[in-house]
Amino acid sequence: MLYPDYIRHMTDGSEQIASVLHEEIIKRIVARLMARLAKGENYLTSTDKWNLKVLADAGYLMEDIQREIADRTPLLLEEVARAFEDAAVQALRWDDAVYQAAGLEPTPLRQSPYLLRLAQRNYEKTCGELQNFTGTLAESAQQSFIRACDRAYQLVTGGALGYTQAVRQAVETAAADGVVVTYPSGHRDTIEAATLRAVRTGVGQACGEMSMARMRQMGWKIVLVSAHLGARTGDGGEDWTNHFWWQGKFYRLDDEDGSGTEDAAPPQQNEAKHPKIAAEQSGTAPAGEPAAEPAPKRIEPEDVTEEYLRTATPGQGKITYDEGYRKGKYAREVNTAEWLHDRFGGDIRLLRESSEFGIKTPDYEWRGKLWDLKNTTTAKAADAAVRHALKQIKDNPGGVILDYGDADIVLEELEEVLLSRIRRSGLPLVDIIILMKNELKKIIRYKK
Repeated sequence: MLYPDYIRHMTDGSEQIASVLHEEIIKRIVARLMARLAKGENYLTSTDKWNLKVLADAGYLMEDIQREIADRTPLLLEEVARAFEDAAVQALRWDDAVYQAAGLEPTPLRQSPYLLRLAQRNYEKTCGELQNFTGTLAESAQQSFIRACDRAYQLVTGGALGYTQAVRQAVETAAADGVVVTYPSGHRDTIEAATLRAVRTGVGQACGEMSMARMRQMGWKIVLVSAHLGARTGDGGEDWTNHFWWQGKFYRLDDEDGSGTEDAAPPQQNEAKHPKIAAEQSGTAPAGEPAAEPAPKRIEPEDVTEEYLRTATPGQGKITYDEGYRKGKYAREVNTAEWLHDRFGGDIRLLRESSEFGIKTPDYEWRGKLWDLKNTTTAKAADAAVRHALKQIKDNPGGVILDYGDADIVLEELEEVLLSRIRRSGLPLVDIIILMKNELKKIIRYKK
């Protein structure tokens, strides 16, 4: 058994590697765009010549990205292997404590070839899926580059935008769209989401199969399925599509002879009472008996909008800038800082962007804490935006300002995305300020 919080965090390492790969691909797309578009308006040739040059550049871009993927994939697979090994150990540790409490002696994992093969089989399946979808990334990046170039060309030659504006829009669009994984079904996901799904599914299947195999080794056939609120009901009938109907019940394994494991000794007779095992399986082990570590305290949301408004000191404090801060380049950040100062007050320092490669600086230090501003347009996009922001403020977290501009967002959907992301972040306390149409919508505090 794996606790929900463990499942949420077990993919953090592989998701981080996928995120770095995503960022590197975006950098390469933007670099190629600038090389193609930043040579001046006179560089725009006839349509046929332009298309030929864009396709040539797209070919070079694909080669660059294929090399980047080849460099990053071994790191990703190594991290996935670590996640599988750790999850297998954790899952059996909890299960084995239950069997030991019942007087049984489960075989150690490393002495059970069959259990190891189950883990290895699922690991290889997951690696195959990861390698399959990373193979689509280069083509996705290439198409994103071609679309951005074509769009800029059409805007300029058609007179819709000036050259400089068209170049800026092409770069911003390519960076915002990113690159996606396309499944055979046509479904599209970000690299990070696809990685998370593949690893979490693979680990879940491996641990489930290992738990069932361990039951057969121990000669135990009774299971209690967990239950949760909000379970789907399907069409309402008593069938397996109705989760509400089958959850929270006892079941018996079909194979009465305990077969199914190649290396298991003859099944041990289990004399433990069912209620005792049921208590163990539900996470309520009797006092004094071995059990898994207690589940960590969950991060929960709290609406603190009224608290912020009640303690506000509008206009008080100072707005200062790091030496060398470029106000013209960061007009949005400056405007938001002025809004914060006028609405809530407090000392605000705008932080200069780091000159070190790969180092991302948060936008503000406000009231002694680090804050970052993210502009986005959809509820789903908040996941990636907040993930990047949390990395930037992690040394002294204050919060994240999500500015949706003129976009209309369903707050309930956004809050679901935010809660899922912040629970995976591991930060014990962070505030999220949500702005829409230049108005404060809500301030949410996430804390353990």
